[in-house]
Amino acid sequence: MVGAERIRAKRFLVNTGTEPRIPAVRGLAEVAYCTYQQIFENDRLPPHLLIIGGGPIGCEIAQAYRRLGARVTIIAERLLPREEPEVCDLLGRVFAEEGVERVVARAESASTEDDCISVKTSAGNATGDLLLVATGRAPVVRDLGLETAGVRYSGHGIEVNKHLQTTAAHIYAAGDVIGGAQFSHLAGWQGFQAVRNALLPGNNIGSSEAMPRITFTAPEIAQVGLTEATARERFSANDLLIRSFDIAKVDRAVNEDDRHGLIKIIARRNSVILGVSMMGERAGEAITEIGVAMHNRLKLSELSATIHPYPTYSTGIQLLATKMAVELAFSGASGKFIRYLSSVWR
Repeated sequence: MVGAERIRAKRFLVNTGTEPRIPAVRGLAEVAYCTYQQIFENDRLPPHLLIIGGGPIGCEIAQAYRRLGARVTIIAERLLPREEPEVCDLLGRVFAEEGVERVVARAESASTEDDCISVKTSAGNATGDLLLVATGRAPVVRDLGLETAGVRYSGHGIEVNKHLQTTAAHIYAAGDVIGGAQFSHLAGWQGFQAVRNALLPGNNIGSSEAMPRITFTAPEIAQVGLTEATARERFSANDLLIRSFDIAKVDRAVNEDDRHGLIKIIARRNSVILGVSMMGERAGEAITEIGVAMHNRLKLSELSATIHPYPTYSTGIQLLATKMAVELAFSGASGKFIRYLSSVWR
């Protein structure tokens, strides 16, 4: 039912997205706060913005409002907890230089007095004029009548198989509503895969290891594939090669005065790329190359052998990939053979 209209079809796709996830903070329900649904409609610069949550939305809004002239305090135990620790540390340094304040603790209670909002934590209190709650998003599954249609779901989202088919064979689901990563580009890609599976013979997989994400701070933070922590959970330490270098080694970054950043590549000893993290002013653009490489199962040596235009941020990826490919080539039995041929040739 859509209003008073009943729509009938042989196949359905559910892609209802998410809604703000509100934390269990004492007194928060009595405070006038906003979420990502209202913050972009705000038409006034508050003297002091408080933000509960250190995820992508919280960090992006914090830096934007600080650069617009507001005093900003982030209340969170960590910044960008899904990213590499060194990336989080660098972002913390950037925020400190720009004057973004932090209370490194979880919010415990909130209250309003004389038009001022106060948030209390175990590490101290913060008082401001506007409060943004940015503590994640929850799948929109309530009041859809999914149980009537035989679609199994929970608070984590709608249950689907690897082809994005729900427990009702004629109903598919995609995007944020199925849980997992929550990105517009992923939802669009999954929606295409779901419609294709619903209408055409055969089935496409509705997930990919080569799924990039970007946090649009300055500098940008981009990641695709596995982080170091996840890679170490899946593979033995002896099977991994993990290397990184400072963005200052990339000539384009030097030209742009891009002082804070890094490139980090996680690969297996067989030269298969598992994941890459980047921090830099053009990280969001450069990370797509890694997504293409991982999707097509290119190895470090193939990535490094590809001619990259100079000077660009992507040359940094080539430099690090080349360094790692050479390191792998000269390790083990193959390295001994290469060194032997080199000595004979000389």
